[in-house]
Amino acid sequence: QPYRGTLLGWPVLAGLSSLPGTAAPVGFTKGGLPAGIQVVGPYLEDRTSIHVAHLVAEVAGGYVAPIGA
Repeated sequence: QPYRGTLLGWPVLAGLSSLPGTAAPVGFTKGGLPAGIQVVGPYLEDRTSIHVAHLVAEVAGGYVAPIGA
């Protein structure tokens, strides 16, 4: 999928709507690049998106520094 289409899709809608968003690490791609997801929560519920991102990171193994970093 083209990066530009992804950049101008869901992340922009969440940002323009003033919804809280939190990034969570979910591992690495086959090419060794770090991968993550964005958790978007309800309006004024920042702690909800942070909590869900924390739970996802725990299940996915949490943050792991890339080799050579």
